[in-house]
Amino acid sequence: MRRFFPTSRVALALAAGVRAQSTAEKKLTIPEGAKERKELFDKLTKSVEEHKKSVDESKKNILYTAAEAQNIRRKFNDEIDAAKSEAVLNFGKDMIEISDSLIAVCRSIAEYRKKKENIEPKVSSLFSGVDLSLKVVDSVLGRHGIKKVDIPLGSKYNPDTSVHTFTSPETPEVPAGCVTEVVKQAYSYNGNIVRHAEVGIAEKPDKDVSP
Repeated sequence: MRRFFPTSRVALALAAGVRAQSTAEKKLTIPEGAKERKELFDKLTKSVEEHKKSVDESKKNILYTAAEAQNIRRKFNDEIDAAKSEAVLNFGKDMIEISDSLIAVCRSIAEYRKKKENIEPKVSSLFSGVDLSLKVVDSVLGRHGIKKVDIPLGSKYNPDTSVHTFTSPETPEVPAGCVTEVVKQAYSYNGNIVRHAEVGIAEKPDKDVSP
């Protein structure tokens, strides 16, 4: 036997179903303007990323340019230093030749003073002027970084600072292989030898070989 629901109950059930469907549709429906806002957000995000890449690229270019400028500046300074060193050395070589001449004169004066007991005041004043000139030359060389290398008599011969131009027999005071005389002084610039000394060294006499 079939049952029939009252009309009011059927109507209520249908109404409830319609409300549930309407609620579900509201949940699934994208609010008005959300799509446009999402597109705008995506565009802004993309624009920010592009600007960030551009900024990073600009930073790289700036760093590269700064490094290149520093290399150019360093190279320029090195060239200036090299030019200064060359100028100082050229000047120093000329002054060293003057110093050699004055040293030779001073040695002759020293020998003359040993032989001559009474020297006229004018001559003595002239000798003092030569000594003073040598000191001035040495002072000028020193101000430009060019210094004499001390090679004591009797010291071991060192080919790094000297070249031997003659030999002489050894003595108890100066054994073989040691410096007997310094003819020309050695000079250095910034720790490097720019002019080797010319020295004489002692050697053992040749032994006579009997037939």
